[in-house]
Amino acid sequence: MLSTRTPRTFLSGDVLRIWTNPLATPNIIVLVRGTLYLSSIAAKDLSQASGMLSTGTPPEKVFGSYQRAIPLASVTRVEADLRHHFFRVAYTCGLGSAKAGFQLAGSMEADELVAILRQQLGESCTVSKLGLGLLRLWGMPLLALMLHAVICFFAWKLTTPRDGVFRRGSAIERWLQDVPGESGMTYFAITFAGVLVMWMIVKLLNRPIGLLFTKN
Repeated sequence: MLSTRTPRTFLSGDVLRIWTNPLATPNIIVLVRGTLYLSSIAAKDLSQASGMLSTGTPPEKVFGSYQRAIPLASVTRVEADLRHHFFRVAYTCGLGSAKAGFQLAGSMEADELVAILRQQLGESCTVSKLGLGLLRLWGMPLLALMLHAVICFFAWKLTTPRDGVFRRGSAIERWLQDVPGESGMTYFAITFAGVLVMWMIVKLLNRPIGLLFTKN
């Protein structure tokens, strides 16, 4: 019996691969007949589902309507993040185009899927290194930094005197002048900006590293 507490990879012959990761969603990935099936089922049922698939039961019967089928022939782009074992797949479907993402349990499973993609996609795809993608990597921190700068600018104007006179016409002006004051606003601006810069550094150090498959 398979313990679903530990992510495992099931292999059965040359045409079936089953990867499970109880901590992810979807938590079971099946590759059979040139099609990727993604599904999320109860962790306690992973062992039973894998056994049924290994004996030849079609994924459609095992998962019912709780599955997404992606024929490899329809795949236009795959981002394989080998650092985090995460795959983003873009493909064509009846409604145009769609995307899906899933995370495998570890590096062994990720390397295995990459090898299969190299083999089955073949010359129809170009394989290159996964780009840095600065917009995706730093988009949120930069947006937060810009908002922080705007807020601090207006708060500073309300905190400091204009023409040598403090304006205390509104409650927010009085609060900013009496509670944080100029020194408090300066401390807040520098500290929070430093936190955002550290966030950017952490994201850079933890950036995706892997391969990009692009359809020719």
